[in-house]
Amino acid sequence: LIPRPPGERHPLRAVAEVWPRRYRMRRTALEVFLRDGHSVLLNLLTEKSCQELFEALHALAPDLRVRHQLDIFDDFTATGLTAAWIRRELSNFDYLMRLNFHASRSYNDLSQYPVVPWVLSDYSSETLDLEDARLFRDLSSPVGALGSESRRAETLARYETLQSSGMDPYHYGSHYSTPGFVLYYLLRLEPFTTLHRVLQSGRFDRADRLFDSVARSWQGCLRNVSDVKELVPEFYCLPEAFVNSNRVNFGKKQS
Repeated sequence: LIPRPPGERHPLRAVAEVWPRRYRMRRTALEVFLRDGHSVLLNLLTEKSCQELFEALHALAPDLRVRHQLDIFDDFTATGLTAAWIRRELSNFDYLMRLNFHASRSYNDLSQYPVVPWVLSDYSSETLDLEDARLFRDLSSPVGALGSESRRAETLARYETLQSSGMDPYHYGSHYSTPGFVLYYLLRLEPFTTLHRVLQSGRFDRADRLFDSVARSWQGCLRNVSDVKELVPEFYCLPEAFVNSNRVNFGKKQS
């Protein structure tokens, strides 16, 4: 039996696949996918315990699809998904979600939540001409390299300053995906509303810092050198994320 939350059990025959996962940058976890579409992430604390469970599952159910190694590049290459995407047998969204899956990202782990890019560069116009190339974000560069030349110069200057000081240099002091960013975008949905309050010591962050405008969030990614966040999949497939259906009081903005 594979345990889920307390009081809930599933027989081994209900398990469709088991995949290795990282947890807090260590290969100590596995994700169990059930045939009913649900999944659960288990952290076994040590790589040895994780491997032992893999071997036990394989012995109990030889036909169960169990991945023993986390070899992202070789595993993904063997799927043929890139070729299918090029032939337009997969949508861009589906292809990105498969990339996330094979890269050990999971909806069960806020620290490795699936990530998708900003695609458009205009979030304020009433109508959009999708034939206009200027409408789209430059996907050849990360978010931190977009925006003004002065912003890029500041990023490079920081790197060079750190390097000349004998410190480990870096371009960006933040990341394109963090638990805080996931909760920022999904604030209006449970369980993310509750998790946001947990992150903020039992209360909501100041209303001025909460997500309330796609256009302003995009502009922040272009102007603020410390804002390099990409998006979550729900941005493209779950419009409920933009509606306060639970009528939560998020406070009053000062500006």
